[in-house]
This record gives sequence, C-alpha cells and structure tokens, in this order.
Amino acid sequence: MPADPTRDDVFLSLYSWNQAASYFRYSPDTGEVLQTGIRPLGEFDTAPWVKVREVLVPSHDGTEVPLSILSKDGLELDGKRPVLL
Repeated sequence: MPADPTRDDVFLSLYSWNQAASYFRYSPDTGEVLQTGIRPLGEFDTAPWVKVREVLVPSHDGTEVPLSILSKDGLELDGKRPVLL
C-alpha cells in the first residue's frame, strides 16, 4: 500500500496459502490494531481443509531452498499421489 505522509496510522494486509488477505489498521498513538472491513472474508476465502507445510530441501549444490507443500488436510504423504510443481 502506498505511504501517505498526512496520516499517522499504518494499513497492512496479511494473507497465507490458505487464507485470503485481511486488511488492518495500526495506530501508533493508541497501540490498537483493528480490522478495517475493507474486504471482509467470504465463505471461500479460508481453506481449513488445506494443510500447508514449509520445508527446506537441498538444491544440487547443497544450498537449502524453502519449499511450500500444500495438500488436503489428513492426506497421507506416501509417495503414491501425483504432484504439481
């Protein structure tokens, strides 16, 4: 979000692999963090059935690279299912 030097508060958004963005306003004068209601979460904006795993995997030269793995929650990771990279 662009900066506005005429305002004292800060607007920010938080989101993840399985949740749409939520927008907040932080006021340094009061220390309050409030949801703005700019875009309330809808019925399909959260996905509790999605399991997110963040792992580190070694690259060809041994450098560890972060990898995000998304799967259906409760799904057994047994190597028998196709993967989309």
